[in-house]
Amino acid sequence: MATPLALLLWLAGLAMLIIALSRISMWMERWKIEREKEEEPYRQPNDQDPSQGTKATDFSTISARLYAIAHQLHTQKEQYRRSDRDNASRSIITIVFIALTAAFACGSDWIFYRQLSEMQTERRAWVGPVDANLPTDLLESGPVKIDVMYSNTGHEPGTNFAVVAFPKVFSQIEWNNGTAKEFIIAHRSLCFNIPSPANTRMVFPSTTSSSYVAHIDSSSTDFPEILRFKASKTLVSGDDYLALVGCFVYHSIGIDHHTSFCYSYKAKETDRMHLNICTVGTDAD
Repeated sequence: MATPLALLLWLAGLAMLIIALSRISMWMERWKIEREKEEEPYRQPNDQDPSQGTKATDFSTISARLYAIAHQLHTQKEQYRRSDRDNASRSIITIVFIALTAAFACGSDWIFYRQLSEMQTERRAWVGPVDANLPTDLLESGPVKIDVMYSNTGHEPGTNFAVVAFPKVFSQIEWNNGTAKEFIIAHRSLCFNIPSPANTRMVFPSTTSSSYVAHIDSSSTDFPEILRFKASKTLVSGDDYLALVGCFVYHSIGIDHHTSFCYSYKAKETDRMHLNICTVGTDAD
Protein backbone atom coordinates (compact mmCIF):
# COMPACT_ATOMS: atom_id res chain seq x y z
CA MET A 1 0.00 0.00 0.00
CA ALA A 2 1.43 3.38 -1.03
CA THR A 3 1.90 5.68 1.95
CA PRO A 4 3.37 9.16 2.62
CA LEU A 5 6.52 7.32 3.77
CA ALA A 6 6.96 5.91 0.24
CA LEU A 7 6.65 9.41 -1.21
CA LEU A 8 9.20 10.72 1.32
CA LEU A 9 11.65 7.94 0.39
CA TRP A 10 11.18 8.76 -3.30
CA LEU A 11 11.97 12.45 -2.69
CA ALA A 12 15.04 11.49 -0.63
CA GLY A 13 16.23 9.26 -3.46
CA LEU A 14 15.78 12.06 -5.98
CA ALA A 15 17.78 14.43 -3.74
CA MET A 16 20.59 11.87 -3.44
CA LEU A 17 20.62 11.46 -7.22
CA ILE A 18 20.97 15.21 -7.77
CA ILE A 19 23.80 15.40 -5.20
CA ALA A 20 25.60 12.46 -6.80
CA LEU A 21 25.38 13.98 -10.28
CA SER A 22 26.64 17.29 -8.92
CA ARG A 23 29.62 15.53 -7.32
CA ILE A 24 30.41 13.73 -10.57
CA SER A 25 30.33 17.01 -12.49
CA MET A 26 32.68 18.65 -9.97
CA TRP A 27 35.02 15.66 -10.16
CA MET A 28 35.13 15.89 -13.96
CA GLU A 29 36.01 19.59 -13.84
CA ARG A 30 38.70 19.00 -11.19
CA TRP A 31 40.18 16.14 -13.21
CA LYS A 32 40.31 18.35 -16.29
CA ILE A 33 42.12 21.13 -14.40
CA GLU A 34 44.64 18.67 -12.94
CA ARG A 35 45.41 17.29 -16.39
CA GLU A 36 46.04 20.77 -17.73
CA LYS A 37 48.40 21.52 -14.82
CA GLU A 38 50.35 18.32 -15.47
CA GLU A 39 50.85 19.23 -19.13
CA GLU A 40 51.75 22.88 -18.52
CA PRO A 41 55.53 22.26 -18.08
CA TYR A 42 55.67 20.61 -21.49
CA ARG A 43 54.10 23.50 -23.33
CA GLN A 44 56.47 25.84 -25.22
CA PRO A 45 55.82 29.53 -25.59
CA ASN A 46 54.85 30.48 -29.07
CA ASP A 47 55.23 34.23 -28.93
CA GLN A 48 57.30 34.40 -32.05
CA ASP A 49 56.09 33.67 -35.53
CA PRO A 50 58.44 31.09 -37.11
CA SER A 51 58.18 32.90 -40.47
CA GLN A 52 59.66 36.07 -38.90
CA GLY A 53 62.30 34.37 -36.74
CA THR A 54 66.04 34.86 -36.68
CA LYS A 55 68.06 34.22 -39.71
CA ALA A 56 70.35 31.85 -37.87
CA THR A 57 71.02 28.77 -39.80
CA ASP A 58 72.39 26.76 -36.98
CA PHE A 59 71.18 23.19 -37.31
CA SER A 60 70.43 22.81 -33.58
CA THR A 61 68.26 25.95 -33.66
CA ILE A 62 66.24 24.63 -36.60
CA SER A 63 65.84 21.25 -34.91
CA ALA A 64 64.60 22.92 -31.72
CA ARG A 65 62.02 24.91 -33.65
CA LEU A 66 60.82 21.84 -35.53
CA TYR A 67 60.56 19.94 -32.25
CA ALA A 68 58.55 22.81 -30.71
CA ILE A 69 56.14 22.86 -33.64
CA ALA A 70 55.72 19.06 -33.55
CA HIS A 71 55.19 19.16 -29.80
CA GLN A 72 52.58 21.90 -30.20
CA LEU A 73 50.70 19.90 -32.82
CA HIS A 74 50.84 16.82 -30.62
CA THR A 75 49.54 18.80 -27.64
CA GLN A 76 46.68 20.22 -29.67
CA LYS A 77 45.78 16.74 -30.89
CA GLU A 78 45.74 15.43 -27.33
CA GLN A 79 43.56 18.35 -26.28
CA TYR A 80 41.09 17.53 -29.04
CA ARG A 81 41.04 13.91 -27.91
CA ARG A 82 40.44 14.90 -24.28
CA SER A 83 37.74 17.30 -25.40
CA ASP A 84 36.04 14.48 -27.32
CA ARG A 85 36.29 12.20 -24.29
CA ASP A 86 34.94 14.94 -22.03
CA ASN A 87 32.03 15.53 -24.41
CA ALA A 88 31.32 11.82 -24.57
CA SER A 89 31.45 11.59 -20.77
CA ARG A 90 29.10 14.53 -20.40
CA SER A 91 26.74 13.00 -22.96
CA ILE A 92 26.70 9.70 -21.08
CA ILE A 93 26.06 11.50 -17.77
CA THR A 94 23.26 13.51 -19.38
CA ILE A 95 21.67 10.35 -20.83
CA VAL A 96 21.92 8.57 -17.48
CA PHE A 97 20.45 11.58 -15.71
CA ILE A 98 17.53 11.74 -18.17
CA ALA A 99 16.92 8.00 -17.84
CA LEU A 100 16.98 8.15 -14.05
CA THR A 101 14.73 11.20 -14.07
CA ALA A 102 12.28 9.39 -16.34
CA ALA A 103 12.40 6.36 -14.03
CA PHE A 104 11.70 8.52 -11.00
CA ALA A 105 8.88 10.26 -12.88
CA CYS A 106 7.33 6.88 -13.74
CA GLY A 107 7.74 5.81 -10.13
CA SER A 108 6.06 9.00 -9.00
CA ASP A 109 3.14 8.44 -11.39
CA TRP A 110 2.81 4.86 -10.17
CA ILE A 111 2.79 5.92 -6.50
CA PHE A 112 0.23 8.66 -7.06
CA TYR A 113 -1.91 6.34 -9.23
CA ARG A 114 -1.86 3.72 -6.49
CA GLN A 115 -2.80 6.29 -3.88
CA LEU A 116 -5.62 7.65 -6.06
CA SER A 117 -6.95 4.15 -6.78
CA GLU A 118 -6.86 3.24 -3.10
CA MET A 119 -8.60 6.48 -2.15
CA GLN A 120 -11.31 5.82 -4.73
CA THR A 121 -11.72 2.21 -3.55
CA GLU A 122 -12.05 3.35 0.04
CA ARG A 123 -14.45 6.16 -0.86
CA ARG A 124 -16.72 4.38 -3.36
CA ALA A 125 -20.11 2.83 -2.69
CA TRP A 126 -20.32 -0.94 -2.16
CA VAL A 127 -23.88 -2.25 -2.54
CA GLY A 128 -24.48 -5.93 -1.87
CA PRO A 129 -27.04 -8.40 -0.50
CA VAL A 130 -27.19 -9.18 3.20
CA ASP A 131 -29.82 -11.93 3.34
CA ALA A 132 -32.95 -13.22 1.62
CA ASN A 133 -36.07 -14.94 2.89
CA LEU A 134 -39.59 -16.08 2.08
CA PRO A 135 -41.84 -13.84 4.21
CA THR A 136 -44.64 -16.45 4.04
CA ASP A 137 -44.87 -20.19 3.44
CA LEU A 138 -45.28 -21.31 -0.15
CA LEU A 139 -48.82 -22.26 -1.12
CA GLU A 140 -49.74 -24.17 -4.23
CA SER A 141 -51.02 -21.82 -6.95
CA GLY A 142 -49.97 -18.89 -4.82
CA PRO A 143 -47.36 -16.25 -5.67
CA VAL A 144 -43.73 -16.76 -4.70
CA LYS A 145 -42.65 -13.77 -2.64
CA ILE A 146 -39.03 -13.16 -1.67
CA ASP A 147 -37.49 -10.32 0.34
CA VAL A 148 -33.85 -9.42 -0.29
CA MET A 149 -32.04 -7.30 2.28
CA TYR A 150 -29.14 -5.26 0.99
CA SER A 151 -26.89 -2.46 2.21
CA ASN A 152 -24.23 0.01 1.11
CA THR A 153 -21.08 -0.64 3.13
CA GLY A 154 -19.09 2.01 1.24
CA HIS A 155 -18.48 5.66 2.10
CA GLU A 156 -20.58 7.47 -0.48
CA PRO A 157 -24.11 7.04 -1.86
CA GLY A 158 -24.68 4.78 -4.84
CA THR A 159 -26.60 6.84 -7.40
CA ASN A 160 -28.75 5.77 -10.37
CA PHE A 161 -29.58 2.64 -8.41
CA ALA A 162 -31.68 -0.24 -9.74
CA VAL A 163 -32.53 -3.81 -8.72
CA VAL A 164 -33.05 -6.43 -11.41
CA ALA A 165 -34.13 -9.76 -9.87
CA PHE A 166 -36.52 -12.59 -10.61
CA PRO A 167 -37.16 -16.12 -9.32
CA LYS A 168 -37.00 -19.24 -11.47
CA VAL A 169 -37.93 -22.86 -10.78
CA PHE A 170 -35.67 -25.80 -11.73
CA SER A 171 -36.46 -29.48 -11.58
CA GLN A 172 -34.28 -31.87 -9.61
CA ILE A 173 -32.72 -33.09 -12.86
CA GLU A 174 -32.00 -29.55 -14.11
CA TRP A 175 -30.45 -28.65 -10.78
CA ASN A 176 -28.12 -31.65 -10.83
CA ASN A 177 -27.14 -31.84 -14.51
CA GLY A 178 -25.74 -28.30 -14.70
CA THR A 179 -28.64 -26.59 -16.46
CA ALA A 180 -29.38 -24.37 -13.46
CA LYS A 181 -25.70 -23.59 -13.00
CA GLU A 182 -25.34 -22.48 -16.62
CA PHE A 183 -28.40 -20.25 -16.30
CA ILE A 184 -27.07 -18.59 -13.12
CA ILE A 185 -23.63 -17.98 -14.65
CA ALA A 186 -25.21 -16.49 -17.78
CA HIS A 187 -27.24 -14.13 -15.62
CA ARG A 188 -24.05 -13.01 -13.86
CA SER A 189 -22.54 -12.08 -17.25
CA LEU A 190 -25.69 -10.18 -18.25
CA CYS A 191 -25.67 -8.31 -14.94
CA PHE A 192 -22.20 -6.87 -15.54
CA ASN A 193 -23.35 -5.40 -18.86
CA ILE A 194 -26.40 -3.55 -17.56
CA PRO A 195 -25.91 0.25 -17.54
CA SER A 196 -27.10 2.21 -14.53
CA PRO A 197 -30.42 3.91 -15.27
CA ALA A 198 -30.66 7.70 -15.36
CA ASN A 199 -32.88 8.04 -12.30
CA THR A 200 -32.72 9.72 -8.91
CA ARG A 201 -32.73 6.58 -6.76
CA MET A 202 -29.86 6.51 -4.28
CA VAL A 203 -28.53 4.00 -1.77
CA PHE A 204 -26.92 5.77 1.15
CA PRO A 205 -24.18 4.16 3.26
CA SER A 206 -25.69 1.82 5.84
CA THR A 207 -24.91 -1.19 7.99
CA THR A 208 -26.22 -4.75 7.97
CA SER A 209 -28.48 -3.84 10.90
CA SER A 210 -30.07 -0.99 8.93
CA SER A 211 -30.31 -2.48 5.48
CA TYR A 212 -32.72 -1.86 2.62
CA VAL A 213 -35.28 -4.41 1.41
CA ALA A 214 -36.25 -5.36 -2.14
CA HIS A 215 -39.60 -7.18 -2.44
CA ILE A 216 -39.85 -9.74 -5.24
CA ASP A 217 -43.18 -11.23 -6.34
CA SER A 218 -43.25 -13.92 -9.04
CA SER A 219 -46.75 -12.88 -10.13
CA SER A 220 -46.02 -9.16 -10.35
CA THR A 221 -46.94 -7.34 -13.54
CA ASP A 222 -43.50 -5.71 -13.36
CA PHE A 223 -42.20 -8.95 -14.91
CA PRO A 224 -42.80 -9.89 -18.54
CA GLU A 225 -45.58 -12.41 -18.78
CA ILE A 226 -43.18 -15.17 -19.75
CA LEU A 227 -41.39 -14.78 -16.41
CA ARG A 228 -44.50 -14.75 -14.21
CA PHE A 229 -45.49 -17.93 -12.40
CA LYS A 230 -47.12 -19.28 -9.25
CA ALA A 231 -45.97 -21.97 -6.89
CA SER A 232 -46.48 -25.48 -8.25
CA LYS A 233 -47.20 -28.63 -6.29
CA THR A 234 -43.67 -29.96 -6.92
CA LEU A 235 -42.12 -26.68 -5.67
CA VAL A 236 -44.22 -26.71 -2.48
CA SER A 237 -43.43 -30.39 -1.86
CA GLY A 238 -39.71 -29.94 -2.25
CA ASP A 239 -39.26 -31.84 -5.50
CA ASP A 240 -38.18 -28.71 -7.37
CA TYR A 241 -35.65 -26.01 -6.57
CA LEU A 242 -36.32 -22.29 -6.46
CA ALA A 243 -33.52 -19.91 -7.48
CA LEU A 244 -33.54 -16.14 -7.19
CA VAL A 245 -31.04 -14.44 -9.49
CA GLY A 246 -30.54 -10.72 -9.11
CA CYS A 247 -28.37 -7.74 -9.93
CA PHE A 248 -27.71 -4.39 -8.25
CA VAL A 249 -26.66 -1.63 -10.63
CA TYR A 250 -25.44 1.75 -9.37
CA HIS A 251 -23.07 4.63 -10.08
CA SER A 252 -20.11 5.60 -7.89
CA ILE A 253 -16.77 7.45 -8.31
CA GLY A 254 -17.71 8.27 -11.88
CA ILE A 255 -18.39 4.75 -13.21
CA ASP A 256 -21.10 2.07 -13.11
CA HIS A 257 -20.82 -0.82 -10.67
CA HIS A 258 -22.64 -4.14 -10.50
CA THR A 259 -23.34 -6.79 -7.89
CA SER A 260 -24.65 -10.14 -9.08
CA PHE A 261 -26.25 -12.45 -6.50
CA CYS A 262 -28.14 -15.73 -6.31
CA TYR A 263 -30.17 -17.45 -3.58
CA SER A 264 -31.77 -20.91 -3.65
CA TYR A 265 -34.58 -22.63 -1.76
CA LYS A 266 -35.77 -26.21 -1.47
CA ALA A 267 -38.81 -26.96 0.65
CA LYS A 268 -38.20 -29.16 3.72
CA GLU A 269 -34.42 -28.55 3.44
CA THR A 270 -33.92 -24.78 3.44
CA ASP A 271 -34.82 -22.39 6.24
CA ARG A 272 -37.24 -20.02 4.49
CA MET A 273 -36.05 -17.14 6.70
CA HIS A 274 -32.48 -17.52 5.46
CA LEU A 275 -32.19 -18.75 1.89
CA ASN A 276 -29.07 -20.54 0.70
CA ILE A 277 -26.41 -18.65 -1.25
CA CYS A 278 -25.78 -20.28 -4.62
CA THR A 279 -22.35 -21.76 -5.25
CA VAL A 280 -22.05 -19.64 -8.42
CA GLY A 281 -23.37 -16.32 -9.66
CA THR A 282 -22.34 -14.07 -6.76
CA ASP A 283 -19.81 -11.44 -7.80
CA ALA A 284 -19.18 -7.67 -7.84
CA ASP A 285 -17.07 -5.08 -9.64
